[in-house]
Amino acid sequence: MPASSFTSFAIGVSWMRRPSLRSAGFTLIELLLAVVIAGLVLVTVYGALSRTETSARHAEERSELYSSGRQAVLRIASDIEGSLPPPAGDRIYFRGTHGSGSSPEVHFVTMNRGGYGMQRVRPGRVLVVYSLDPLQNRRGQFALRREEYLYSAMLAEADGKEQSTPASDQEESPPTAQATYLLDCPDVPNELNLPGACTPVTALTFRYYDETVGDWRDEWDSTDDAMLGRLPAAVEIGLVLADENGGEHDFSTIVDLPLSRGQPTPQPGQAQTAGGAPQPTP
Repeated sequence: MPASSFTSFAIGVSWMRRPSLRSAGFTLIELLLAVVIAGLVLVTVYGALSRTETSARHAEERSELYSSGRQAVLRIASDIEGSLPPPAGDRIYFRGTHGSGSSPEVHFVTMNRGGYGMQRVRPGRVLVVYSLDPLQNRRGQFALRREEYLYSAMLAEADGKEQSTPASDQEESPPTAQATYLLDCPDVPNELNLPGACTPVTALTFRYYDETVGDWRDEWDSTDDAMLGRLPAAVEIGLVLADENGGEHDFSTIVDLPLSRGQPTPQPGQAQTAGGAPQPTP
């Protein structure tokens, strides 16, 4: 083989064995395309995780809201259910307002066995008061306040008498009055957004069923001539709570007062006539 031909053949073989420049790495377009695809995948994954986390947090907050609302309305109903009738003792009464256009309040006397720990008070008849306190920096939102007073201590104070302390309570006498919040929004700087940390009340209403007229009253006062010495046969409790987005949730119930001479509780939206036939309530 001539020398020139051999040289040309060797150069050709050497060129064929040399790797091409395209297979040595990625082009800029390929890198940009890979980055875009990876970014789309990460955004999709993050969005799914974020929606899952948000849904879980909202579900937990909503669960806490409904749990708090149910517990609060059941506590009010339990207390009202044990109301003592005015003929049961000295100056016992039942008073309540509606709460629409006025401050909602209900006052009644019931029995307390004393309780335990921080909730301990002297056992006996107690005056229980439910009302609302405005929340700071929250227009139209309130905290649900429950007050409890030993009734014998109130009467002794009203009569200017000094109440004697039982010998068993000489060392550590439980209080004769206490006030607690069943639902509250603590005024804490930089308040953490924890489920149940804030449960504001936007409305609290009461209605009172009068068995004598067979209809609901917006107010009740057992010292008034029309209701003298009587308890309502039933009380309708309306409690409205706000969630974290400002949405309102209604927690309402009707409770019978067994110590009144009442008829069975009418269904919501109905009243009973003297003959017992249900009639629509206006």
